[in-house]
Amino acid sequence: MPDSRPVSPPTRWTRRRLLGLALVLLVVAGIAWLALRPAAKPGAAGGPGGRPGGR
Repeated sequence: MPDSRPVSPPTRWTRRRLLGLALVLLVVAGIAWLALRPAAKPGAAGGPGGRPGGR
């Protein structure tokens, strides 16, 4: 019966939800940052790394 301890399940779900939201936010922020990085520098369109050298 869930009436025995109606505070244990929600506490766990809250922690899991917070962790999931934090991970999603971090991933979205990382993708957005990577997508905005080349946009800020239109001259550094060399690919991953953005180094001024071919090698």
